[in-house]
Amino acid sequence: MPQANSHTESFSLEAWEDLLASVSLDKVDLNGLVMDYLSSTGFANAAQCFREEAGLEYEIRGDSPKQREEIRNAIQNGDIQQAISLLNDLNPEILDKDPALVFDLKRQQFIEFVREGKVEHALLFAEQELAPRITENVKF
Repeated sequence: MPQANSHTESFSLEAWEDLLASVSLDKVDLNGLVMDYLSSTGFANAAQCFREEAGLEYEIRGDSPKQREEIRNAIQNGDIQQAISLLNDLNPEILDKDPALVFDLKRQQFIEFVREGKVEHALLFAEQELAPRITENVKF
């Protein structure tokens, strides 16, 4: 049995290969795992393509995967206000219950203002939106 090293376990290559050899992965289970990952992390189109190519009967439930993809795309495109709106459409309580998420989105909005060259606006935004949150929660 591998020895524990503080918070992580370290394995020799031989022990790791033995452990991998002892694990039996069913293709159906593995495909389900891939589908769950793709659909829950906002890759609805990739999940649909994977489903079709693998010939799976896995049903992508609801609009959530598509909405998550839209949220991810909005953030990647720098449209944080759109992402916040989409988040509220998906789950109206999520931003109320997760101040760290709100802070991350506000911080990203600040970054987008700087990228756009709106430095004065970014500083005002930081003063009004970020600074109060930092004083409320030292984790930020």
